[in-house]
Amino acid sequence: MSLRSGLSKWLMLGLWATSLTVSADKILVAGATGGTGQRIVHHLLQQGESVRIFARDADKAQRLFGSTAGLEVHIGDIRDSQAVAQAVQGVTHIISAVGARSQDEDDPNSARYVDYEGTQHLVKAAQQYGIQQIILVSTAGLSDSVYAESVKNRPILLWKKQAEQAVQSSGIPYTLVRPGRLLDEEGGQFGMLVTQGDYQRGEGIARDDVARVCVAALKQPTAYRKTFEISRDRNEEPISDWADFFADLRSD
Repeated sequence: MSLRSGLSKWLMLGLWATSLTVSADKILVAGATGGTGQRIVHHLLQQGESVRIFARDADKAQRLFGSTAGLEVHIGDIRDSQAVAQAVQGVTHIISAVGARSQDEDDPNSARYVDYEGTQHLVKAAQQYGIQQIILVSTAGLSDSVYAESVKNRPILLWKKQAEQAVQSSGIPYTLVRPGRLLDEEGGQFGMLVTQGDYQRGEGIARDDVARVCVAALKQPTAYRKTFEISRDRNEEPISDWADFFADLRSD
């Protein structure tokens, strides 16, 4: 069977599987073909997790991940509630790194439809199927202390904030990760400045480090019901004890 015909067969089902289960749990990564999402997938697979990615672009997913052990690919649109429910069924945890491509609120690729409504679909499906944890990659600038001023300059934050609120009110254990400016550079080089209130110094953070935080928060009780901002700190060493890292944060 050719790659094209084989891929078409699986796309008709919405899912192709590439290996037997690696872990008893299965992690859904939404936005997995994006810059941060693909790094999350990489780190999950490195630590032996069974992963299902949820992506719109089958060709891009195939280019990025191919036939990777421990990985399933589910093709669908985060804006489609039925497609989201199908992707969530059968997984135990969700990590969402979805992000809008457009600043135009009327564009179907805007934050209103992708970040907010897409997250609502994930939450509803998570409640339906008894998901154990939701980890959401959000953005800095959403704390109460700075939000009113931030949203004037970046209307996209309105929808990011509402996406966070949908997760926080879901009744499901969650972790909200708010990175500063995302950088396409090597991770694991610096420590992190961590705040709860957007008292950041303006440093960015490597996407790879954001991915490391998300994966470290997975199934980590000290990370539940925590919302925090992160950026790199050149004066600190990379984090070695993640349980203590999360334990030091206050709960929402």
